[in-house]
Amino acid sequence: MTISNGAPAACRVVIHNVKYGARGVLRLLGLVCALILAVCAASPPAVAESIHVSASADAKKTPTQARQQALERALIEAVCQEAQRMLPAPAPEARLSSLRAHLSPHAIDYVLSYQESSPAAASGEDAKTQDLTPTVAPASPFTLELDVTIQRTYLRSTLVGLGFFAGERHPAAYLLRLGAGVKEKDVQPLAKDDVLLGLTRVKPAAPAEGRAEVTLERLPQGYYKATLRHKDVVLAADATELPALWLQIWAKYFSDSRMLPGPGKQVLAISGFSGVDAVQDFVQLMAAWDDAVQDPSLAGMDIGMDGVSGRFSCRVLNQEALNARLREVLPGRKLILSGQTGVAAP
Repeated sequence: MTISNGAPAACRVVIHNVKYGARGVLRLLGLVCALILAVCAASPPAVAESIHVSASADAKKTPTQARQQALERALIEAVCQEAQRMLPAPAPEARLSSLRAHLSPHAIDYVLSYQESSPAAASGEDAKTQDLTPTVAPASPFTLELDVTIQRTYLRSTLVGLGFFAGERHPAAYLLRLGAGVKEKDVQPLAKDDVLLGLTRVKPAAPAEGRAEVTLERLPQGYYKATLRHKDVVLAADATELPALWLQIWAKYFSDSRMLPGPGKQVLAISGFSGVDAVQDFVQLMAAWDDAVQDPSLAGMDIGMDGVSGRFSCRVLNQEALNARLREVLPGRKLILSGQTGVAAP
């Protein structure tokens, strides 16, 4: 019997030519119902770990202002810590500083939830008294401690678009060609984003072989167009402002499947699960393997009298890291890797 997780056919059940007794049929029907409910329902999100951070406000601020400033700083710190923890390799300090500056104005967009982990400290006054007298500045800086949960998928997509996951496929340098309506002074503000993207602009006289090449032009309609060429990749984007266009065309490039590291999409067939819940739990477990895979999901389940097996789809970023994770996890759970597309099982 096979159940595939997908469109309406996700709940389609196929019973192979197997003879069951009356009890076997009842047991089988019960398992079928359980599987249909599990597969047709949305999979629960992976349990994300929270990050503990603390931040202080500037002195001489009202309690309301101090709390708001401390909160903003704590959320920024949490997002930046999580971003740095997700990076597949160390980055230069200048690039990390640029990343912090890029994430800070919109840090709240990457926050899934946050909770104050201990009473906010502001010496010299009781918190209630301060709330009742917002015009009186606390005697010492206000400190706030939070447990913050980050939207990892969204943050990862941002980091991918900025080239942090490109690995050996990162071009490092590019050649810039200025088309109609674009002058050198227009592109000077883009230099700060080159630090963020890990890029260096080379002079036109430098050898162009193997270099990424970007052409910028201003169209008669009033907006800018960028065309990026690198080897067999040709991409285009347009925007009304050059800085936005610059990040947009490179995000499109770094997010292209041909530029992402690792062998790409794979389906892992794993058998030996005790039930449906164990299969769903394994998807959540894989979601925490940031160094190895991306976007794990349940592609289908097979059921037999000897147990349940699952097929897990994911994008493999690092084959060695994935193999190491599987060697570490499977034996303890009495699971067997019975299939792995494109590569040999570890």
